[in-house]
Amino acid sequence: MALTRRQLSGGLLASTLLWNYPAYAHEQYSKPSARIEQSSSKTKAENVKYQNLKNKVAYIRAPNVSGDTLEEKIVRHVADLKKSGKIAYDENVGFLVYDFKANERLVSLYTDAQMQAASMIKPYVALAYLHTVAQEKNIDPFIMGHLRKMLQESDNVSTNFIMDKVEVDGIKGPEAIQSILLNNYKDTLKQASIIDYIPLTPKEKESAKEQGLTVSEGESYYSNLSSVNDYQGFLDALWHNHLPHSDKLKELMSEARWNRVLSRILGKPKKTILYNKTGTTARVCGDISIVEARDKDDNIYPYSLIAIIEKKNRVNGEEAYHKWARSRADVIRELSVLAHGYMKLRYNLP
Repeated sequence: MALTRRQLSGGLLASTLLWNYPAYAHEQYSKPSARIEQSSSKTKAENVKYQNLKNKVAYIRAPNVSGDTLEEKIVRHVADLKKSGKIAYDENVGFLVYDFKANERLVSLYTDAQMQAASMIKPYVALAYLHTVAQEKNIDPFIMGHLRKMLQESDNVSTNFIMDKVEVDGIKGPEAIQSILLNNYKDTLKQASIIDYIPLTPKEKESAKEQGLTVSEGESYYSNLSSVNDYQGFLDALWHNHLPHSDKLKELMSEARWNRVLSRILGKPKKTILYNKTGTTARVCGDISIVEARDKDDNIYPYSLIAIIEKKNRVNGEEAYHKWARSRADVIRELSVLAHGYMKLRYNLP
């Protein structure tokens, strides 16, 4: 029986670490692309260490799921995971795949609801700052350093630093950022809500105070919101260079340290550039990204992939949090590999 999106909107995905995941018959997923290369110059001890590490790496394969379209496959897989009890009932999942080449939305699940933004709000912060210097050809290298740390390392102190640098009509920080987004990008970011600074750890607070930055003391990290549709609007404008300093923003987002849509995945396109930002708290795990895939002749086939898992009740305890975050990150990888497989077949990508 076909499942509707409404049936899925109350809570979706689960985690599957896939240490012993069955090898399915899809040929395009049969050959893993090794991410850990063994050097012939390594000593015996180093080679043993390498093998031990390699054996612990869990690669994600394409789930064995039927469906005539990519969205149907995603919907069925999500339903199976929820039915099996591998996802809590207090969790919702937003998932979107958009093919820029065909100008077609391939998957759209839970895309119009406001969800916790976590560090996925940071590209919006960068956009607001870059808007204030849109007429300047070059950006101050010191500011660029903080933008780089914010987007590539997800540094919270640098994020608050950039927030403090955004000023309009005598106000600064989150209020100024929200004003810029609403007044200049309201058709793109219809549901984005930036309310407060990023809460910091005690060590981060010390560093921030030394720099004279504003320090948030509450749980406001959960108050910053956006929707999957908003992220898609942002990524679409970014890809088409409709944002101020789009080239700089692409450069910054192409060198992020973490991702959940290409790392440890079998069956992904071999020639790709990724523009992305992850976000994680005790209540949300997500990744917003543009995958710039290329065929053997170097033709570009870009697509966006947005995946967010939001939990109504926070995970308590550090160990439980890390376990939850890791498992949900692998769920995102499971969904991503279905999208990659579809795009590979659609455009004959290597």
